[in-house]
Amino acid sequence: MTSKKRLENKVEDLEEEEETDDEIEKSFVREFQKKVARLEGKDPSEIEETDLGELIRRIRKAME
Repeated sequence: MTSKKRLENKVEDLEEEEETDDEIEKSFVREFQKKVARLEGKDPSEIEETDLGELIRRIRKAME
């Protein structure tokens, strides 16, 4: 195997790993959103999509 081919394989592996990390993060955020919705007294099935930063702000507000 040439060094170019090995490098291409490593790049592909890193891209796949990055996709997996993104999927894990999205799954974590979705599950955490459900918990925050319960904390806010909302229906968890009607959660709105948000990023992690917004989720943290909502948690802080709900805990006040």
